[in-house]
Amino acid sequence: MAVWIAAMAAAHPGRAETLAAMADALNHPTLGTPVSAPDGIRFGRAELALDPQSSVLALNAGGRRCGVLVQGARFRYRVDDPLSLPVALRNLKSTIGYTANPGAPINYEVAVDAAVWSWSLGSLDTVPGPSSGASLPGWLADVLDRPEFSSPAVEMLDALHNGRPDVVYALLKGPEHTLLAVFDPAEAKEEVLYSVDVIKGAGALDRGRHFLYELVTQPVGRSWLERPPGCLVATHRSIDVNNDTGEHITVASRTRLQATRPARLWRAGLASRRVKDNHEYPITVKSVSIAGEPADYVRADNELLVLLPTPIRPNGAVEVEVVNEGEMALRFEGDAYWVLGMWGWYPQGGLGAELPTFELSVRVPSSLEVFASGDTVSRTTEGEVTVLRTAFNHPIQNPVIVAGDYTVVSESKNGITCRVANYGGAKKDAAQRLVNNFFSASQFYGELFGVPYPFKEVTIVELNSWGYGQAPAGVIFLTKEAFDQIGSDEARAYSDAMNDRFVHEVAHAWWGHVVKMNSFDEQWLEESIADYSSAVFLVAARGAGKKADRELAEITRDWRSAAAIIGEGATVYLANHLAGKADSDDEERYALLYAKGPLVLHSLRTELRRTLGSDDRGDEAFFTVLRTLLASFPYRWGETRHLLGILNQVTGQDWRPWFDRYVFGTEMPTLAAGK
Repeated sequence: MAVWIAAMAAAHPGRAETLAAMADALNHPTLGTPVSAPDGIRFGRAELALDPQSSVLALNAGGRRCGVLVQGARFRYRVDDPLSLPVALRNLKSTIGYTANPGAPINYEVAVDAAVWSWSLGSLDTVPGPSSGASLPGWLADVLDRPEFSSPAVEMLDALHNGRPDVVYALLKGPEHTLLAVFDPAEAKEEVLYSVDVIKGAGALDRGRHFLYELVTQPVGRSWLERPPGCLVATHRSIDVNNDTGEHITVASRTRLQATRPARLWRAGLASRRVKDNHEYPITVKSVSIAGEPADYVRADNELLVLLPTPIRPNGAVEVEVVNEGEMALRFEGDAYWVLGMWGWYPQGGLGAELPTFELSVRVPSSLEVFASGDTVSRTTEGEVTVLRTAFNHPIQNPVIVAGDYTVVSESKNGITCRVANYGGAKKDAAQRLVNNFFSASQFYGELFGVPYPFKEVTIVELNSWGYGQAPAGVIFLTKEAFDQIGSDEARAYSDAMNDRFVHEVAHAWWGHVVKMNSFDEQWLEESIADYSSAVFLVAARGAGKKADRELAEITRDWRSAAAIIGEGATVYLANHLAGKADSDDEERYALLYAKGPLVLHSLRTELRRTLGSDDRGDEAFFTVLRTLLASFPYRWGETRHLLGILNQVTGQDWRPWFDRYVFGTEMPTLAAGK
């Protein structure tokens, strides 16, 4: 990487561009003179095939050749990865109406004009020539004006400073559809093809912005099951949050980063706004500094790029301080609380770049009860301000904060404090029931998995809504049907699944916080195992005999019923790669993670019983696999390949063909009634 950066500097002596200036130039490139590309342009499984009538003009940005504009080409794309094929067939058909034969590689081809950004385009000259004086095509300028996805500048600045010249970012205009192809052989080691669409609808705040539907994702130079870590991994984070007035919040975060390979630029997600009642509230960056000195940075839409003063070698570390502010303490629909939840209210890398221990300090008006992830270090009142300090010495992802009009019921047992925060008034009976259920479930899981509950404190927080739960570190969000709100049809409708949902969220302490996911491909390990764990608890709570048998039969029947909606091309492992254009995509994604996934696990358990000759031996092998996964990857990324490897080792058998059918493939496991 140092050689690449040195070469760029030598080519432009005396250049002192800021990231912001470079980003603007990359997002608004100028057209240069024609260039020769006799062999066409190839990247990954994609090709832009040219003919004698094709036009290829240089794209220049700030005195650099950053790519080419191609008019009159054929875009050819091949889908040949076996795991990718089923979902690609589905997405291509449902999103752009393209059909292909199942069971064979897909060869998609369409006539296009294209803008291709890359620092390395094979035989193309990288020295910019004179400007042509021409303007960018209207279709391209329109997409670049308001993208709701990573801009060319984000990808190209990341590639330039982190030694990834082979990254390609290509916008392609066909007769009916606009596409985006991103080829990254170094960081993500994958290539993705998207369809670019436009937000429609009168009165919508974002009307006219461009967004993406995923068509195809394929790994590059790796298998699906081998995902590299991020370039710069967060190992510790200190966050100071100050709700100084009304809905305004200032966040000062200090993130220690460790390099897994040579790096010069930190790329982090950071929300650019909040939206309430169709009004936009911007979140701005006040300052970015490293070792007390201002750092060069650029703010893209929901992303922050920070240039490090010097390249960081592998295992080297650097600390970045960012101060951002905005109206983040929004109260929705008249609620008397605010939540800094699992969204980008502070800068953070992707899932594969986040393993930080953390310290958190929160200042709020003393009229508010405040709760946060982590174990309490101190809680004090200073005049009209309450200051809560928490910390956690194991890595966690996505800490959260909530403050508002809450009444608290608290109980401690076996070194764990469980508090219930009732919204809008005391509900002591409901709170005590939740406390009791929490201790029952957490003790059961601790014994089942051989790992005690990982937090010294947990706060169960009531949200003024219906029908969902969420379990960030040390906090469980539950909606109001969990708090004895039984006076309405909505409460009765949602209350039926409340016990299942609550113990599912408790199980996330193990599946999500002890074992973590490094990408959304691994989400089934969190959600499906948490759901299966809740079923094991509910069956055990019935005791032995017919009551337990009936409970198990009812749960498996519900899974089968929910999984029945899953159509062709949907797999558990790639559940998050469904395009999302149709409502059925979201419904089937949910069914894959919360119905087929648990059904697959139960099928695995019953298959172990059969192959090992007894229920006891099969159950012991099944839970040994889960215990070993937790013990082997505590507070680290646990992956499907690890689960599979442990399963093979415990049983002395090769389970990959079984996983190919039910986890990576589209087959549905079958179970005898009641099993």
